[in-house]
Amino acid sequence: MAAGSVQRSFAKVCVAVRPTCLRSLAARVEEILTVDGSQRAGVTDSTVIPETVQTGYDRIDNPQSSSICNPRSEGLRSEAISQGARTLQRDRANAIRSVGGLLRGGPPPRGIKFMSAVASEHDGILVEEEKPSGEEPSVEEEGPEQNSLYTSAEGPAEFTAADLNRYYTISSEDAAVYFGEGLPPSLMKEFEETRERSFLIRARVLELFDRFKRCQVDTLQASEEGGRVRSPASKHKPQCLLDGFIKSGKSAALAMLVHWARIQGWLVFYVPCARDWTSGGMYYKNEHTGLYDTPVQAKTILEGFLKSHGSLLATIPCRVLKPLQLGEGAGVGKLRGSQELSLPEGSTLKDLVEKGIAVSQVAVSVVVRIREELSRVKEAPVLICVDEYNSWFTFSHFHESTGTRSRRPIHARELSMVNAFRNMEGPLMMATAFSSSLAVGKLPVQLPGVPKNVRFPIQRYNLEEATAAMMYYHSRKITSKEPSKEDIKKLFYLTNGNGEEMRTLARFLG
Repeated sequence: MAAGSVQRSFAKVCVAVRPTCLRSLAARVEEILTVDGSQRAGVTDSTVIPETVQTGYDRIDNPQSSSICNPRSEGLRSEAISQGARTLQRDRANAIRSVGGLLRGGPPPRGIKFMSAVASEHDGILVEEEKPSGEEPSVEEEGPEQNSLYTSAEGPAEFTAADLNRYYTISSEDAAVYFGEGLPPSLMKEFEETRERSFLIRARVLELFDRFKRCQVDTLQASEEGGRVRSPASKHKPQCLLDGFIKSGKSAALAMLVHWARIQGWLVFYVPCARDWTSGGMYYKNEHTGLYDTPVQAKTILEGFLKSHGSLLATIPCRVLKPLQLGEGAGVGKLRGSQELSLPEGSTLKDLVEKGIAVSQVAVSVVVRIREELSRVKEAPVLICVDEYNSWFTFSHFHESTGTRSRRPIHARELSMVNAFRNMEGPLMMATAFSSSLAVGKLPVQLPGVPKNVRFPIQRYNLEEATAAMMYYHSRKITSKEPSKEDIKKLFYLTNGNGEEMRTLARFLG
């Protein structure tokens, strides 16, 4: 940097510096300029080459006249000039530090690096964060500690604000008990990659728990007063529709709600994948209802319901006494004789479910009957949870033949089980979640059978939640190194808080 460049930089600094600092600043810059000029004028052979090497030569005033110097003298001279240049650059760096300290009123930066030896006055100065030897890394660079990665709560019912952004793990035994129907495919994929069944405790999930806790209070008050009355403390309806961007955690929030409710003794009818009700298996048109029966899906959901609530269902009597209509079984056709089935007097919901599992022709009618029975249960709070709920408002994968060469698609509302559970209106508590897939068609703003103002937005990860997720992925050996604060920020802004994309890209942190 030439003396003129320093002077011009000094003029710019004087514009912003405080008047009280000008005197000390001017003295410091003048000192540097004096040293700079003297070193530039005094670079001669007498200051560079030792006297023992100058035998037979006079003082060389032109440094470029290397032809009169012997090779040894030339090497020593080049080394000394390089050393002098490094000393000059170090003095200039100290001057810049002093200027920076005066301007900011604080300590100078830890390191300065010039962009090039021929940089102009418009070229910037790159500041390097050089750590002195022996200095301990700061807490921000180390990232969050893993000691608080998991919660100490024994179950979702004990979650508090202190458990936010921590993980809760359920064992395989608990998963079989509380999730007899299974879990959504997106959650199963994450559990497979992390090799652990853990859920992130988010603030929105705790708000969801609190919402249905208030709904339970409203239900108890309504039963005591003989009417549908909501307490003044609750402003929420008993229905809730989880909505949000793709991969924002709606399925995980709904699954945690199911676990929270079942661990407290609630009766929960859980559909982890509503799209399965509209595809696969066999379907037959019911002559009595005009709707289409899917006995394979009916048997599957009944088996999961019985696995999760077998003992509780045995204590709840059947309150709808009309006979069940028979249909076609899965690949076995109709039964001979009467097309109605009556349960013995005193039957429980467990008997009803077991009958639907044993007789394929009555499985769909049992699922539809359960929807009626749930609205009359008084022994325990009742909650219906449906994931991928928006797939029930588009066309199914089934078709009906309308001629020898034509078919028409069957809408989801024409399926018997979907038609029974799709309506969310009424006093029964119900929580649904939209699918993470975009291949479900364009839905209207107000869905038929869905009350107004029941949408419950689920946002994607914020920075704190993303940090907890990245540290969890590192503990599960998904990342090869511990992610730093900068790594987490890069992935967070790159994926916009998409949990699945963060888990995928975390493998590339090297």
